[in-house]
Amino acid sequence: ADIVGQKIGSVSIICGILGRHLFSLRQQHPPATDLAPAENHLMSAVVHRQRRHRIWNIICPVSQHFSAWRCPNYLQIKVCPSLRPEPLPYQQWRFAPPINSTGRPSKYLLRIRLQLLILFFIRGDGGHSVRCILHIGTEKTGSTSLQTALSVNREHLSERGIFYSKAAGTLNSRALAAAFCQYSSDDYLARLGIEDTTQHISWRNNLLDKIREEVVTAQTGHDTFLLSSEHFSSRLVREEQIASLKSFLLTLFADFDVACYLRRQDRMAVSRHNEVLRAGFAEPILPNVQASDSLPLLFDFEALLRRWSKLAGQSALKPRIYDKKALVDGDVVDDFSKTFLHTRLPERPLRQANVALSKPAQDALHMFNTAMGPKTRKALSQARRKLSQYLEIHAPGQGRQPTSGEAREFYNLFKKGNDLVARTYFNEEILFPEDFNSEYPEIEDSKHHTGAQLLLQYFEHLIEAQPESMSLE
Repeated sequence: ADIVGQKIGSVSIICGILGRHLFSLRQQHPPATDLAPAENHLMSAVVHRQRRHRIWNIICPVSQHFSAWRCPNYLQIKVCPSLRPEPLPYQQWRFAPPINSTGRPSKYLLRIRLQLLILFFIRGDGGHSVRCILHIGTEKTGSTSLQTALSVNREHLSERGIFYSKAAGTLNSRALAAAFCQYSSDDYLARLGIEDTTQHISWRNNLLDKIREEVVTAQTGHDTFLLSSEHFSSRLVREEQIASLKSFLLTLFADFDVACYLRRQDRMAVSRHNEVLRAGFAEPILPNVQASDSLPLLFDFEALLRRWSKLAGQSALKPRIYDKKALVDGDVVDDFSKTFLHTRLPERPLRQANVALSKPAQDALHMFNTAMGPKTRKALSQARRKLSQYLEIHAPGQGRQPTSGEAREFYNLFKKGNDLVARTYFNEEILFPEDFNSEYPEIEDSKHHTGAQLLLQYFEHLIEAQPESMSLE
C-alpha cells in the first residue's frame, strides 16, 4: 500500500508539471497556420533544448524504444531530427492544445494524465527522476567556502541540471538539519524564537512543505538536487533522527549520494576552537577525553559513517579526506564540484569565509566568556558577536596550538576507528598522515598575550561610538 501510494503521489506531481508546461507553451505560441490540412489540429512550437528535456526526461524510460510516442487524437510528440544529447540548440514539438476555449484543461490533458499513469507504473521507481546529493560536512572542512561558492553559482549549476536548494536555507541547508533535531539543543532554533515542541513541529511542517514544493520545481529541467550543511553531521547524532530524515527524503528522491569530508581530529579541534569561543564557551583547545569515557561524537568518524551508511547504504556514502594533498587542486570547492557535480564553479568567493583569531584575540574572547559565565551565554550572543567582529578586524592571525604530544595523544583516541574507516572506504591502512612534530611546538607557549588590552580597547571603542547609551547602561 505504501509503494502504491508513493507511485500515485509521484504521478500527480509529474502530471501537474507536464500540464503546466503544456499550458505555458499554449499561451506563448499561437496555433500554427502553415501546417498541412491534416495537421490543423496540431500546434507547432519551438522549444529550447532545456525545455525539451523537461518533458523527455519524464517519458524517455518507455518511449526511448520508439521513434515517436503517440496517443491518437490526444497527444502526439515528434522530436526532430534526433534524440542525441547535443543535436541542435532547438527542437520542434507538435502536440494537441491542452486548453479549451474556457481556459480550463481539456479532454486532451485529462487523457494525457491517464497515459502517464501507465508510464510511471511501468518505470517502477515511484516517478522520482531526481537524485539527491547530501553534503553533511563535517565541521571545519571548508563547508562555508563551499556553500558560498554553490550559492553564487546557482544559475551556472541550474544550466547543468543541478538544483541547489534554497528553501532549506539561502546559503546552506541549516534549516533542514534543525528540523530533525531536538529544539532544546540547537541555537539556530532559539534564534528563530522556537521555545517548545509545538512551535518546533509547526515550523518544521511548514519548512518541509516548502522543500517538497521546491523539489517539484527542481524536477523540471534538473536531474540533481543538492543539499549542504555541516550540521547534518554535528546535530543529527542519533540514529532515529537520521531515520526520520531518511523517511522524508525517500518520499522525494529515488537515490542518494552522501558526501562527507573528514579532517584529522586534532586539526579539526584546533580549527574549531575559534568557533567554540565565538559561541560563548570557555573550553580548552583539545576536548578533555579520558580513555574510559565514550568518544565525542563530533570526532568519532567511524561512528559517524556507521550512522549515515544506514541512510542510503554504504555504497552511496562517499567520504573524502580534507587535506591539501588529497583534494583536487588542493581545494575543497574544486574537489567537491569535480567529484560530485562533474563541473567547475566559475565564480568563487573573494574573501575567506571564517577569519582565524590570533592568540591575543582568543585570550580576550576567553576572558569575556569566563567573566560572563555559561548562564548568560545565549542572552549575550549579540554582544559577543560584536566583540568577535571587532577582534577579527583588529587581531586576526594564528591562534593557540597544543603541543605535539598533546595532539598525538588526542588523535590516538580515535586511531582504531580511523583505521577501520581507511580499510572500509579507502582501501588503506591509515586514514591520515601522522606527522605531529612538524605541525606543533614541543613545549607549551608560555608567552603572555595582551587579551586584556584588546578587551579594554574594544570597550573604549564602544564608549566613543555610543557614549550616551553606554553611560546609561
